[in-house]
Amino acid sequence: MKTFANFINRILEKQQELNLGPDEECLFRGHSDTSYKLIPNIFRGKSYSLKSEESIFYEFRSKAMEIHDRKFSDWDILFHMQHYGCKTRILDWTDNLGTALYFALCSYQKGRKPEIIMLNPFALNAYSTQHRDFYDPDHLNHKNGYSFRGMLQRQIKDPENTKDGIWWKQPLVIYPIRKSGRLISQNGYFTIQGRDQTSIETQIEEKENIWKKVEIPEEIIPEAMTYLKLFGINDFTIFPDVPNLSALLNKKYNL
Repeated sequence: MKTFANFINRILEKQQELNLGPDEECLFRGHSDTSYKLIPNIFRGKSYSLKSEESIFYEFRSKAMEIHDRKFSDWDILFHMQHYGCKTRILDWTDNLGTALYFALCSYQKGRKPEIIMLNPFALNAYSTQHRDFYDPDHLNHKNGYSFRGMLQRQIKDPENTKDGIWWKQPLVIYPIRKSGRLISQNGYFTIQGRDQTSIETQIEEKENIWKKVEIPEEIIPEAMTYLKLFGINDFTIFPDVPNLSALLNKKYNL
């Protein structure tokens, strides 16, 4: 019989295979179905171009009033875009398994196969650039002296630019400065796609032990939902804003 305890043991077994160091965190991500690939949403459509990516960034920066009175870098703006639904070249991760489990199950539909993805961020960065630690987003600028938008603009002028444009090819793990309530509540990290627009699974084989996937069996989903409730993981703790507080209270009191 499959149980939630069996699932946790499976997570621990896969975590061992990632060969994390004693002070190294494992990152997690939840998918509602195993068919979902580790590719940022901006690259999933058929009409992507560097120009459209630069344009959506500029318009968000120009029109999002909430950020105008705050000292936001290009990176802060990019992270806000991601959390408010704009398409970007970044993927969300967390160091909290409960948060990843929430995202895997919050829109669960019978017949789907939700999963947890596990990542050794240090191994990914070492694989991509030989720099094993998390990247400070500003350090990405320091490699060529340009902001994120500046790198996009230079890549548009010269798509083969590997110095002044998007200089990294494989995805990198970045440690954002958490200026958003959502980033704080979700213990958020990001991977940022480089010049290679294909999925992480396509770029890096599982045998490299940089990422692993664990399916969540349908039989344990009710037990997993109970776990989330017991540990106070819900819409409001993940998205701490007034609309989600209202929705949680309405649900709590069956109104």
